[in-house]
Amino acid sequence: MNATDEYLYIEPSIINEILKRSKKSKFFQELLDTFFSVHKFKNLFLYNITFKEEHACIFNLSFFKYNESLVLLFCSNLDILIQKTYQVFNSDCLKAVNILYSKITTEDEISWLKTQNFKSINYVVDKWESIFQFSVNEPTSPGFDVLLNVVKEFFTKENNPNIFIHDKIVSCYDFCKTKDLQIYADQSKVEKYHNPGFPLQTYIFIQYSIVYLTLEFVIINFKALKNIYITFTDTDIKDFNIKDKEIIENIVDIQFDRSKVYFNFLSKILSFPFLENLKFFKSSIIFSNTKISLNENQNIQCLIFENSSVSHQNIFVELINKMIGLKALDISFSKKILNPFISISEGFHLHLDKLNYLKYHDSESSNYNLLNFSCFCCLSVFEFGSELSSNYPEGTLKEILHNKNFICVLMLNINGVSVGERDRSALEKCRNLQYLKFSNKCRVLKISFFELFDSNSSYPLIELKLPNIEFTDKDLFFISKLKFLKKIYIKNLTIKTNVLYFLKTFSLFQEIEIYENFVSRKNIMEMFGNKYKHIRFHHRPPH
Repeated sequence: MNATDEYLYIEPSIINEILKRSKKSKFFQELLDTFFSVHKFKNLFLYNITFKEEHACIFNLSFFKYNESLVLLFCSNLDILIQKTYQVFNSDCLKAVNILYSKITTEDEISWLKTQNFKSINYVVDKWESIFQFSVNEPTSPGFDVLLNVVKEFFTKENNPNIFIHDKIVSCYDFCKTKDLQIYADQSKVEKYHNPGFPLQTYIFIQYSIVYLTLEFVIINFKALKNIYITFTDTDIKDFNIKDKEIIENIVDIQFDRSKVYFNFLSKILSFPFLENLKFFKSSIIFSNTKISLNENQNIQCLIFENSSVSHQNIFVELINKMIGLKALDISFSKKILNPFISISEGFHLHLDKLNYLKYHDSESSNYNLLNFSCFCCLSVFEFGSELSSNYPEGTLKEILHNKNFICVLMLNINGVSVGERDRSALEKCRNLQYLKFSNKCRVLKISFFELFDSNSSYPLIELKLPNIEFTDKDLFFISKLKFLKKIYIKNLTIKTNVLYFLKTFSLFQEIEIYENFVSRKNIMEMFGNKYKHIRFHHRPPH
């Protein structure tokens, strides 16, 4: 615990540990109370807490007394929980209560919150299950003026001719204009939240869906917008214009499903100042012959491009390079789709200096036809291949990882790759690797595990997941030098060494799971007693 932190975080495991230690020592709670009387936290964060009577003693401790704000996330029995904490709080200190996706047992939570006399309440309301329908041509219920303004901004005379049903010359607007809007909201509660009569700030999740367009966002006090998520489904979008500044500045996520997107619109997306996620699923990007200048975007952090295509590879690479703040890239291609990153012209390469997460799969790739991975110099997490296929030949692992910029990689997930003699020393330069996982679709043949590394070097591996594999004496010696290794998961294990030597090596680790094994747990216990009870045996493969 860092006593200088602004937040004190408490979850069920912490409460259980306090209760456990309190049973062992009657002075433990007194010590805690003394500590928190000296080290005072401004903010208390309660996560997934449900008040129970056995917790009552904890709510008398000093860490509840001096907080300026209380945050409750995914908590239950909230009315009881708040009452218990409020009894201990110094009312002069407490300035704000923040309730996020938590359950109040009383049916009329607004009236109950009003009686608590908090100086300020921020209340995040989750999506309601009931559906409230209304027409764009009729007066809306109190508080939904904001929603209606958003809808009208999307269906303008300028936008209507540019959005069509996919592969049809039918305007989405013409098809949808007779449809009612659907809002996931409880109409009976709207008025209470709209005029609560006390300093309550509400954050209400709204989902609007009208066949080809889905909008999800938060309305703050029925006046302001926050975090707009847009999904286009089965559409052809030639162009799209949004002029409302509040809407533009609150778009954080845009997704295209089975849609055709033209470059005019994509070039404008780069100008959205707070867009964080851009996603394409089974869609296509159509680039025009007209030269369009692209602006740099520093805020797009995640790009997903799954089973989608482009009409011009070089311009697509240029588009991605303009996302200079990109931190996560997820790209995958099926057999029928040309990988736009392979056959690009010389001089066109991805330059993503801030990328730290990459997920990549191309079902048509071989180790002679791979993306140039050397351009990703700051990756910390790399997931290669798919658990659903096994199409990468021997030598792929070395082709990707050896002599490339993978020195920073902390987590490596390998799927559907054959590993063999041509992969010797493939991982030797991954000197910071902590988590190494091979899926069940990987095959390891004619190579020992230790030969993937530099056996004279040390690696900070914490967790290993291995497919069918044979362990030799040299493998066990290498594994025994992994000082930080805590967990090993093995699908199918064959031992080419003394069983006792194997068990002695594996006794160093906290958790071992073997799914198809050479010897049963029962036989281990009969031979060596409970010394190796931390080794777990299963008869099913790990996921």
